[in-house]
Amino acid sequence: MQESPTTPQVFPYIYRWNRMGRKGQPCAVLVRGKMNSCLVMFEDGFTAVTSRNALRRRKIGGGSW
Repeated sequence: MQESPTTPQVFPYIYRWNRMGRKGQPCAVLVRGKMNSCLVMFEDGFTAVTSRNALRRRKIGGGSW
């Protein structure tokens, strides 16, 4: 069974900065670079180099702590 591109396993991060109109969108890290940078890909195929501080892990299940 093939996973849908919108599953948390494929896009395990959320972009949390308000840059490029992408705040809150799921993304995946393709490459980690120096100086805390990374290449990310969003669900629509758009790629960007950004700081890793802009990413947060997606919460799976939504359970409260």
